[in-house]
Amino acid sequence: MDEIISESDDSEQDYCYLSDHNSNSEESGNDSDQENDRQQLRNRRDSEHNSEVEDEITLDQFINYVGKDRTTQCDNILDLIVKQTNTYIDQIRQKFSRERDAVSTHKREIKALFGLLYYAGVFKSARLNTRDLWAQDGTVKQLIAPFDKSARNVTMDNWFVSIPLVKDLLENHKITCIGTIRKNMREVPQEFLTTKRVLCSTLFGFTNNITLLSYIPKEKNKIVLLVSSMHHDADIDETSENKKPEIICYYNSTKGGVDTVDELCGTYSVSRKSFDDL
Repeated sequence: MDEIISESDDSEQDYCYLSDHNSNSEESGNDSDQENDRQQLRNRRDSEHNSEVEDEITLDQFINYVGKDRTTQCDNILDLIVKQTNTYIDQIRQKFSRERDAVSTHKREIKALFGLLYYAGVFKSARLNTRDLWAQDGTVKQLIAPFDKSARNVTMDNWFVSIPLVKDLLENHKITCIGTIRKNMREVPQEFLTTKRVLCSTLFGFTNNITLLSYIPKEKNKIVLLVSSMHHDADIDETSENKKPEIICYYNSTKGGVDTVDELCGTYSVSRKSFDDL
């Protein structure tokens, strides 16, 4: 009977055979039996190798799983994220005394999470406290607190400006303000957003205490939107080449502090990372 001795290392396995018979005897072994034994060992080695890589997924297999169509890819990836997330939640659920603290998630909730991450990225809020990220007017009211109801004017950029805030500052804090406003504000009429107008032309909109304007500069496909609770007329500097409204001229003359703050805050951030930033 032959003994099979295996000497293995990390890279490969070598097999040798020891015979009980004298090595000079040509009848001690059967060549066909030895070849069968060798083949069995090869098969066993191949099966062990295949079992080790059975759980590995190649790039082609992953692409086939998620699909080549972009919509299908997104849906399948989201399904996979939901599945793995719920698996983890199931593992830690026993650590919580209340069931509501470890509720399974779903695709709609994961999409909302990704939307929040995109939102935070757009506004470059890597170190911004979540309460400040969602605040619409709290920061402005904190800044104007020292001169509240002093009948002064505040110049802001579109990071802070909204129509409800302008009304609130005027009516409850006796503060006028002027600043640029974003195009996606629901209070901005659609007519103010069209670029199919004459260059250097201005469109005004008036309410009781607020003026909204849409200005077309020389640059193509560009609109400048401003709102002011300080100005209440449609004055335009006709002598200037660009025929800028008085509101824009005043904003340009007082926005130096806004630009400086934006530049310094972006370059020299003193915010520290904390759990509130997550």
